Amino acid sequence: TYGFSAGTHWLSYLSHLVFGLSTWTWRIPFFSITCLAWIVSFVFLSRKSTPTNALLLCLSASSIPLLIAYERTASNDVLIGSLAVMAYVTATGKCKWHLFAASFLTGLIVLVKPSVWVLIPVVAAGILQMPKFKKWWMDVSCYVAATVAFVFLCKLLVALSVIPDAHQ
Repeated sequence: TYGFSAGTHWLSYLSHLVFGLSTWTWRIPFFSITCLAWIVSFVFLSRKSTPTNALLLCLSASSIPLLIAYERTASNDVLIGSLAVMAYVTATGKCKWHLFAASFLTGLIVLVKPSVWVLIPVVAAGILQMPKFKKWWMDVSCYVAATVAFVFLCKLLVALSVIPDAHQ
């Protein structure tokens, strides 16, 4: 699975380098990314509503027992959801670089699980909330093209990272 979806393997490797071997080594990167996604969600919701409502919504959603049980493990689905939330919120930004940042985050999702192409329309809906170009189809076309380019770039990085092991 390493050459197919290397995102979790890279996170594990970096976490082992930084924290050593422990029971929390695998969970720390996932926990950090999930916390960042909740912070991004809070900031996004506080712009759409009051900060108190955003805080109450984030606290109530994050205290659902299923999410608590799921987020405390190193689950690929939690990582995919966190990256998808960050990609969607980034896509709703006003600048053109938000479009490419959302494409990059969507490309990272493919490193976790290759079958998540279904999330592209969800993030594209965020792009259509705040048009970056004069025509809406230009926004979606640039997003899809940049996402495909980032996926191929990530796959190239995966291939380059396994070359030393392939020669042995």
